[in-house]
Amino acid sequence: MSPALAKTCPACQARNKPKWEFCARCGASLAGVKSTGGAVKAAKGETRPQARPGFGWGSGAAVAVIAVGAVAAWWWWTHVTPPEPTHGAIILPVPPRPQPASARVEIPGAAAFASAQALLAKGDAAGAAKLFADAVAAVPENHDYRFAYARCLLQAGDSQRGLAELAKLAADVPDNFEYARTRAEALRLANRADEAAQAFEAALKLQPNDADTIESLSRLYLDAKRPDKALRLSRRLVELQPKNVLRQQALGENLVQAGDWPEAVDVLGRVLAAMPQAVGSRAWLAEAQARQGQTDAAVATVREGLRLAPDAPLLHRTLGAVLERADQPREAAEAYRKYVELAPNAPDAAEIRARAQRLAAQGQ
Repeated sequence: MSPALAKTCPACQARNKPKWEFCARCGASLAGVKSTGGAVKAAKGETRPQARPGFGWGSGAAVAVIAVGAVAAWWWWTHVTPPEPTHGAIILPVPPRPQPASARVEIPGAAAFASAQALLAKGDAAGAAKLFADAVAAVPENHDYRFAYARCLLQAGDSQRGLAELAKLAADVPDNFEYARTRAEALRLANRADEAAQAFEAALKLQPNDADTIESLSRLYLDAKRPDKALRLSRRLVELQPKNVLRQQALGENLVQAGDWPEAVDVLGRVLAAMPQAVGSRAWLAEAQARQGQTDAAVATVREGLRLAPDAPLLHRTLGAVLERADQPREAAEAYRKYVELAPNAPDAAEIRARAQRLAAQGQ
């Protein structure tokens, strides 16, 4: 009986079934190998390997195994290992799931603070102060809450408690310029001039070049009849803002009050060259000129101003003072009467009217 047809593997010489496409022994491809019958003759001294039953890679079982493996790999990839984004693809962010109300973290005092701000915006400072107080009670170390509470108290008219809160806040945070500046302004408005001056000086140590603070302190010293201290600050403002005519104007005013007539004339002259219609500066310049005995120059300065602004009450009063000092009672009385006519409700109207009557009697 002749051997059955078989495909002889060209790699390992194993015999395989005619339908197999791969060698069962070594896995080599059997494509193009023809089936032959009979035993393969071995060379002398060579033992030919015999074909062993094996798994056929082209069989249906193999396909099933591969399919099962592919499905398992797909499941692992999509459910266990997150896929990496493709290069250049746009990955849209997934918003987090909203937390239930019970899981949200509430900031202590935040609700009271927000409600207080809403009331303050409506003009209810007293109601807002109560809510600000609740916010401060919830978080006493929150400086923003405390600062808002202090300012609200001031706005509500409770200056005593507002100033007390600002004092404690400034002591706790001594390097905060805004706290120090706000406290100084509140003390000034409360007519506590000495404390306000100290508070302004403390604020200037934190920000020495803050023009608004320097100006406020200068005005405070002028009101307190301390032109020497005000003059120091006015000079500082001019150094910081040399092209600011208003700073020059304030400096000229301070120089007149400090009795430095020559420099006052020089500074105020430059101011009027830039702003000819500056009534206040013109009046101060005439005052400085008259103080130096320059009566004619002072009269000329005021009359030039009246040419530009004939209904300026301040200039008529200044003219009356210059003429009275120059021993011209009739002309002085006329200037004073014009002042009272233009400003009948001025605080000094009664005094100037009496002076005009007295000078008119002298000039007869």
